[in-house]
Amino acid sequence: MKSTKAAALSVAVAHLLAGQPCLAQEAGEVATASAPVLINPATAMAYSAMLPGYGQIYAGEPVRGGVLLAIDAGLTGAAIAGYFLKSETLMQGAIVGMIFTTVVATFDAYLLVRDRNQERVEAARHLRGRPLPR
Repeated sequence: MKSTKAAALSVAVAHLLAGQPCLAQEAGEVATASAPVLINPATAMAYSAMLPGYGQIYAGEPVRGGVLLAIDAGLTGAAIAGYFLKSETLMQGAIVGMIFTTVVATFDAYLLVRDRNQERVEAARHLRGRPLPR
């Protein structure tokens, strides 16, 4: 599990530092009026479950994803510090925080992608001249 998180983190950081768009951003920007490119919410959720914040980066929200990555990194550091300081309270609190951050990030990634996909579908319908459903 750690190697998966490390790999996802290195990819996310490389995208952020290089200023390059993520795969979802590249696909989303070339959507046409006839066929909007939709992002799979399950993929974003899986990315956020592996590494909190990476699902948001995948969905095109690098700032939101970076904040969640920073929170998770801080909690990981606190858990490691609790281990070396022999403080069970610190370590357990950090682990609970990491679990909470992962759950929130995973749910947020789903909602973010769902809303983005809905916006893309509505924009495509609007560009084709069809009235939007109520």
